[in-house]
Amino acid sequence: MKPDKFAMALLQDAPIYKLNTVVEKTGLKADTIRAWERRYGLPRPQRTPGGHRLYSRRDIATLQWLAARLDEGMRISAAVELWHELSAQERERLAATSLLGTTPSSPLEGVRTAWLNACLIFDEVAAEQVLNQAFALHDVEQVCLEVLGRGLQQVGEQWYRNQISVQQEHFATELAVRYLHALIRATPPPTRPETVLTATPSGERHSVPALLLTLLLRRRGLRVLYLGTDVPIERLHTVLEDASPAVLVLSAQMLSSASALLDIARAALESGIPVGYGGRIFNILPQLRERIPGYFLGETLEIGLAGIEMLIGENLPMPEGVPAEEVSAAAAEALVRAGDAIAFDVKRRMTPLNIGATALDTALRFTHQQLLAALSLGDINFMQGELAWVEGLLEHRQIDPALLPAFWRAFRDAVLQHTGTQGQVIADWLANHVSGIEKE
Repeated sequence: MKPDKFAMALLQDAPIYKLNTVVEKTGLKADTIRAWERRYGLPRPQRTPGGHRLYSRRDIATLQWLAARLDEGMRISAAVELWHELSAQERERLAATSLLGTTPSSPLEGVRTAWLNACLIFDEVAAEQVLNQAFALHDVEQVCLEVLGRGLQQVGEQWYRNQISVQQEHFATELAVRYLHALIRATPPPTRPETVLTATPSGERHSVPALLLTLLLRRRGLRVLYLGTDVPIERLHTVLEDASPAVLVLSAQMLSSASALLDIARAALESGIPVGYGGRIFNILPQLRERIPGYFLGETLEIGLAGIEMLIGENLPMPEGVPAEEVSAAAAEALVRAGDAIAFDVKRRMTPLNIGATALDTALRFTHQQLLAALSLGDINFMQGELAWVEGLLEHRQIDPALLPAFWRAFRDAVLQHTGTQGQVIADWLANHVSGIEKE
């Protein structure tokens, strides 16, 4: 009953199973399942338009777990209470867990620190010596996850906080990518017949999560084709037809790349290829998952590996995703047409406040990209988490937080001036955001 195993069981949220299937898989009576739902709120099925219950793998796993506790002699009320307790513990653990599935404290923490120190002074020889020794003494996968994976996360956080330069971040990333490619080339030939495609969509520059996944899947005997970063959608149908993959696995870290991921997932759906996806943005915005025609693979790499095996082993119907509303699509088109004019106008309005040009350019570019992505994905509220990122970026570059409302007002006014009524949804949302800041 350890929380991590508990989380591994609760893998999928897609409502695809009818009640009779759940009865068969759990051994519980239909009346019992409905009674638990009514009295304890477990499981949590969704309803079809006709009112019929549809259950997910998570619901089935929950019922199986509860049934096992009853077999051990627990009362159902106590089992439900324990389930909630373990769930809360697991959420806390995941909140403190890196997106690659490793925790801040690990036996390789000292190795990671030594590698990062070498990278940050551009000492390639020392960085390689640290890794060579680590690979000689420790498990390859643990070194990849805890040194390279988590190390690059720390580097990214340091850049965000303006503690290191972009050149230092690029240097460390390049060394890690080089090692991962070498390890992938050194894996034995596949021992299983299935093919998995891994890729990151157009606009996504973070290759390490996809490379780590490629390496771990190859070490499990699968034939894995890594398509690389910034994969365009053009000719994707031809690639899918030629490779005939059992599953296409996509990763996105930012909202803008999630929008591009959506386009690729739709193309794969048309080709009948199952899609699994994950990444930072789906962890911090769980509501975004319902937009993607595919299966969310979980918040850690460990859970993601199990999810891929499930997609390979079971013929699951593919979720189609919730389409964007027309008002969002119109606002997105207007934002594209007026993007340059809006940026120029915001700079003009912000000139008297003496914000650094580099920080302002980064904030404008990022805000435009993420706003466009939120609208393309059908809900401007997806921007909320990314606005916090922009504000943090500006503050870490010594921009007075008191100037943030002025920045968002300038952006709002520029949107209204250059997009008219089509951009009203953007302007209204920014106005609400400014109001929220001023109340804090």
